[in-house]
Amino acid sequence: MRAYLDNGTTTQVAKEVLDAMLPYLTEKFGHPLFLYSLGQEAADAVEKSQKTIADTLNARRLEIFL
Repeated sequence: MRAYLDNGTTTQVAKEVLDAMLPYLTEKFGHPLFLYSLGQEAADAVEKSQKTIADTLNARRLEIFL
């Protein structure tokens, strides 16, 4: 069994996070501040992730900065 004891500097990405992020690292890589289709897709994903995080923390979406 391997143990990694330096999570203060980096840590392994959870499989669920990797699965969720992979499309945005490989094919949906538009800049969320621009209005072209890839950018709008990225902006929608940012907004959705803000809402998910806010709901989890019982906060408002605009209180979450990514």
